[in-house]
This record gives sequence, C-alpha cells and structure tokens, in this order.
Amino acid sequence: MPSYKDEKTGKWYCQFYYKDHTGNRRKKYKRGFALKRDADQWERDFLEKMQGTPEMTLEALSSLYLKDIKLNHKPVTYRTRESRVRLWIVPYFGKTPINTIKAIDIKNWQDELKKSESVRLSSSGEAIKASLSPGYIGTLHRELSAMMNFAVRYYGLPDNPCKKAGNISKSKKKSLSFWTLDQFNQFIETFEDDDPFRVAFLTLYYTGCRVGELQALTVDDIDLKAGKIRINKTFNVVDGKHVVTDTKTEKGNRVIRINKSLSADLKAHISRLYKPAPSDRIFVMTHSAYGKKLDSHAASAGLPKIRVHDLRHSHASLLIEMGFSPVAIADRLGHEKVSTTLDIYSHLYPSQQDELADKLEEKWTAGTPKTP
Repeated sequence: MPSYKDEKTGKWYCQFYYKDHTGNRRKKYKRGFALKRDADQWERDFLEKMQGTPEMTLEALSSLYLKDIKLNHKPVTYRTRESRVRLWIVPYFGKTPINTIKAIDIKNWQDELKKSESVRLSSSGEAIKASLSPGYIGTLHRELSAMMNFAVRYYGLPDNPCKKAGNISKSKKKSLSFWTLDQFNQFIETFEDDDPFRVAFLTLYYTGCRVGELQALTVDDIDLKAGKIRINKTFNVVDGKHVVTDTKTEKGNRVIRINKSLSADLKAHISRLYKPAPSDRIFVMTHSAYGKKLDSHAASAGLPKIRVHDLRHSHASLLIEMGFSPVAIADRLGHEKVSTTLDIYSHLYPSQQDELADKLEEKWTAGTPKTP
C-alpha cells in the first residue's frame, strides 16, 4: 500500500496488511516519517522481515537472527552477540539485500574492520581508542557467517558468501597463561586467613570452576562431609540485575570432589557468614573485584599478571603435571567434549614418543622368533 501524508503534522505514515506467522491477515500502521521514501522503506523492511525471503536486507535478517539468539541463549551471550551485530555488521551491510552480498563484499568489510577502532573506558574513566585485534575481527567474521548460515537454513539463501571469502583475520593461537603450584602458594600467602577472597581463589585454583560458577555457589551446593561441590548454575549481572542461569554446557552440570584442606577452608568461611540459608550464595563479591584483588596481590607476591580465568588453566596444568588423563580433566572442568580439553591443553602434555618407540621395540623383539 502507498504511504500517506498527515496534513496536520506534515509527517508521513504507512499502513498496510500482512500475514503473521499463523497465516492470519493483520493491519500495520506506522507514522512519524519526515520523508515519503522513509515510510516506504520502513514498509519494505517490515514485510521482508515478516516474509523472511532471500531478498530481505541484512538489517531485517539481523532482527530475525538476534530474536533466535535471545530465545536460545543466556542473556549475557545475547548481549555480547547483539553488540557485535549492532556495532560492526549492520552499519556496513544494513540496507544490502542478503542475496546480493558476495565474497568480495565480505573481503572489503574485513579490510574496513582492520582500519577501525574501538573505544573502551579505563579504570579512571578515560576513553581509550584501540585498533580491533585480529582475533576480534575473526570473531566478527564468524558472527556474520553464523547469520548467513541462519539465512541459508531457514530463509532460502542459496549459499554463505563468508565461506567463499574465508576468515582472513584468523589470529594465531594464544599461549596459555597460568601459575604453577609454587606461584599460587606465593600468591595465596599474601591474604589474611579470614579474607573471603582467599577462600574464593583457593576454590578456583583447586577445582578449576569458572568464576561465574563460583559466584553462583550456595550453602546447599557444598557437601563438606562428603567433600563435594555441586556445580549446576552460573551467576551473571545483566543490565544491573543479578541473573542466575544454567551452566555453560550440559556437561557443566557436575559434582567436583575436593580435598580435605579446601573443605576445611570452605567450612570456616561458611561459619563466618551471618545465619546463611541453604539458598544463600557464599561468595557475593563482584566479578570486577576478583580481577582487582588478583592483580594487587599478584603484584605484592612479585608474580606475573594473569586473568581470573587463568586460574582455571592453572588447575588443568596442575592436573596434567600430576598425570591425569584428558578424559578425567574434561570431566572435572565440565567440557562438553574431550576434544575441547585436548585443543586447549594438548601442548602441555609431555611428549611420550621416546617411550612409545621403546615399547614398540620390546613388542617387536618379544614377537621375533629366535634363530636356532
């Protein structure tokens, strides 16, 4: 239907009929456009989004894609991915029909990303500009590729141009940062015995749990007699609100056996809480507070700086040094697949090639008939 001008306001509006997802005919009305072409474009975008055709713009596709992400992922995951799409993908491709986007367009977009800068605030509130890292450009490429795969699967797009273009911004695999047991002991000695951060960091190092999983732990999750911690949820702050959701993966639901010393420290920590209910969280410090404490106490101990998540890597490194298998480590860390564990930590396993060759020689010798 054509657009109309409101003679009283001088603004343009559009009204038209469409079929919703149930097949029912509905009327849509939208006003407040300064120009007729803006009203016409809004109507086209709306109909393309509702119909979900390969001719829809990438902006229309992004709405459908993000709606699906919101329904099937955690709020914090949705916020992260929505930010990528809104800041770095839609501004470049927004009004382009998705079936006209070619591999060369993807390459040109990648080249623009290499020249772009992001802005973040320092701890003092100062705005800091920095170029996008190769790793982040690779992440943005994978996000756009996921959108195109979504269109291929559900909206008739013939193929994914991102696959043809390739992710030319792949970053080299980063080396892991972690502390040895001696380094961690140096770090933990800088805390007072009754400091809740001391027990929190001990738990992170000796269980390998994620910080969100630690923050979600309740009194009821700790079985001190059996020496077990139940991990079945994770804690996040979304738009200033505390949100407790399921673990990152199905395998993330797990029970971790803990040693007697950690049990004793957790028992002492819980005893210092004021009349805790079974559902009360036992570590209520903010996520940013963990990073600040880690940095300050690492500096006091004269240790190299690592992230809070690197304590998880430190735990895995300790288990590898102790001789545990990738299967046991994957189970303890809550990895969905053992291949994930191997992909992250395989380089930490000592080479057994010499031992392997010696064992094969023993088998060969044992199976060779002796000369009479």
